[in-house]
Amino acid sequence: MLVWGPEPSDLDSHMTGPSATGRFHTYFGARGSETSEPYCALDTDDTSGFGPEVITLHRPMSGVYRYSVHNYSGQSAHPIEASGARVVLVVPRLGQILELTPPASNPRNGNVWRVFELQAEGSRVVGVSSINDYVQTGSSDGAVFHP
Repeated sequence: MLVWGPEPSDLDSHMTGPSATGRFHTYFGARGSETSEPYCALDTDDTSGFGPEVITLHRPMSGVYRYSVHNYSGQSAHPIEASGARVVLVVPRLGQILELTPPASNPRNGNVWRVFELQAEGSRVVGVSSINDYVQTGSSDGAVFHP
């Protein structure tokens, strides 16, 4: 779950991961599905500040999943690192609830906060790794979202 303050007005949740045909990318442009491939779905695309945006992974398959946040509003006027953003990750099978916040330092002014990766084996999430860095993209479907 992604939440943030009033500015920027539009932060976007992104989840990428393995699928039967390669890799999927769930975000506002491809909201996914809970009942069919990719079994990962975005509930709401909030464009007026605060959130929440929730992406739920319903049926993982073996591989690496990445969750990132894109500052769709534009990094120069309202940077991610000053947004009050936080991501809450709940992994029931691991008994983990993590709350992550963006790094305060963003020296290259990246507009994508790469938050974490999940490792799945079979249909189980077996590990979580924090990335917690910034990168730049010019596209909502760019390669920076994929491991």
